[in-house]
Amino acid sequence: MTEENPQMLGKTEMAGLDISPAVAGRAVEQTRQRAEYLIELRHKIEVRAAALLRAFLGLAIAIVGFGVGIERLAGGDPATVVRYVVGASPLFVAAACMGAAIWDRNYGTLGSSAHWYLRHGVIDGDETDVAYLDACLAESYERGNSDSSRCNRVALNYIRAGLISAALTPLCLLVAL
Repeated sequence: MTEENPQMLGKTEMAGLDISPAVAGRAVEQTRQRAEYLIELRHKIEVRAAALLRAFLGLAIAIVGFGVGIERLAGGDPATVVRYVVGASPLFVAAACMGAAIWDRNYGTLGSSAHWYLRHGVIDGDETDVAYLDACLAESYERGNSDSSRCNRVALNYIRAGLISAALTPLCLLVAL
C-alpha cells in the first residue's frame, strides 16, 4: 500500500503476485499519459503566471512612477509618493504571488532510469519479470503524478491569491489617495 493511495499496491506487495503483462503494460501507459498531462498543465500554469507577473509588476511600477511625477509637479511632497506606493502595494503582492507560482517544485518525470532495466532478473528475465517491472514503473509514475498534481494545486493557489490581491488595488488606491 502507498501513502498517496492506500488501495494501490506498492513494490513489496506486487513482488509475490502473478502480474498480468497486459494489465501492467496498460498501467504504465495510463500513468505515463497522466504524467504528460500534468507536465503540460504545469507549463500552461507557468506561462500564465509569468504573463501576470509582468503585467502586475508593470502596473505597479507605472503607478509608483505616476506618483513620483505628481510629487515632482506638486513641489516635492514625499507623502504623495508614499500614497501611490501604498495604493500599488497589492500589485507588488500579486507579482510576488506569481513569482511563487513559477518557483521550481518537485515534479514527476517522464521515462525511467536505466537502473530499472539493467538488473539481474529483469534484463535476463522472462515475461513475468517484465510484467513486475512494468507494475513497479506504473507505481513510480503514480507517485510522481501525485507530486506533480500537488505542485500544480499549490501554483494555482498562488495565482488565485495574486488575482485577489490585484483586485484590491483600486480600493487601496482610493483609500490611499
